[in-house]
Amino acid sequence: MKNFLSLLLIFFSLNVSADEQIIEGYSYKKPSILEPFTSMPHNFSDFFHESFSKDSLGPWALIASSTTLLYIYDQKISNETKRFGRRLHIGNQDHTKDMVKIAGVSVLRGPTDLGSTMYFFGDGWITLASTSAFLIVGNITNDYRALQTSSQLFSGLLMTGIITQAIKRSTGRESPIAATKERGRWQPFPSWSKFQGHISAYDAFPSGHLATAIMGVTVVAENYQEYTFIRPVGYTLASLLAFQMVNNDVHWISDYPLGIAIGYLVGKTASKNGRTKVNSENLEVPKTTYDFAPAIGNNGQLGLALNVSY
Repeated sequence: MKNFLSLLLIFFSLNVSADEQIIEGYSYKKPSILEPFTSMPHNFSDFFHESFSKDSLGPWALIASSTTLLYIYDQKISNETKRFGRRLHIGNQDHTKDMVKIAGVSVLRGPTDLGSTMYFFGDGWITLASTSAFLIVGNITNDYRALQTSSQLFSGLLMTGIITQAIKRSTGRESPIAATKERGRWQPFPSWSKFQGHISAYDAFPSGHLATAIMGVTVVAENYQEYTFIRPVGYTLASLLAFQMVNNDVHWISDYPLGIAIGYLVGKTASKNGRTKVNSENLEVPKTTYDFAPAIGNNGQLGLALNVSY
């Protein structure tokens, strides 16, 4: 009887394979390790196409008019913001400190008080931490949406950094802390050595911190649309960041409209990677196929292996 049961024993080595997952009305593909990099050419193409299409004329007019209006009152807004910050007992200086150094070079500066915590909301390390969290959860749960969100965040971070740095190095606007004249001097296209030697004298416009924060909120909100609190919470934190960067003389308020626009458009562009809208009316139920094959276990027992594909 024992031998007979051994011959009838079935080994179910379940092999589930799927090219994509449908979640909340979207089809998600599993991203490759290099996708944040390989998607960059397409992302930049989409970004510039959207930026200079006919539909972008209205947004450009809004960005230009709001930047101009805020520029006129930059110095007054800066002064009043710092006075208001002092009344709230929020420091006017950047109190982030080196937390991690490699070979004497600081790779992570962290907050030490309320003001520096507000400033830290837009730090690239926040995006990297979010990227890592989605990556870990996605791998543990085999969730393609989480994996794509991780990939999109990292790709968006790279894009935001490249775009804002290119504009900063082209415009060369002084930050408030380094201003040599009211509202800061503009010194377009400083040399590489000048820029690196005195960054705050050239890197105010636009705000990379705010662009990064808005990009992160946009990517997460686009992928998790059922969680309606993401945008209100994210924009509230971004507003605190914006306040503190004026309060601690890192940015002028007129640095913000373009930074917000860059972050939003990069987020919308990156969130399209590996994700397509599914038309529920035409949604086809995937076919499931079963395949049986003889199998021999480690102890020599004979059985059947079942492979399921859908």
